[in-house]
Amino acid sequence: MAIRLTDTPFLDSPDVGEPECVCSRCGGVIQDMAIRAWSAHGDGEMEYRYHPACLGVSVAMVEAEGDDGPVEEL
Repeated sequence: MAIRLTDTPFLDSPDVGEPECVCSRCGGVIQDMAIRAWSAHGDGEMEYRYHPACLGVSVAMVEAEGDDGPVEEL
């Protein structure tokens, strides 16, 4: 997974389905499943969240990895 310079970071971490849970890449509300990544950025930890499709993966691929999925250092 690569975070793009154009992806939006967030200070909050709302639950999937809440209007505030928007994708860092496309800006759309995430209704079903979010892929989340965290990065130390400036004054605190920032969250990036994505629709699986915005990262080019299917929901089945994400589910196969389990809850924790692969962990990569950002």
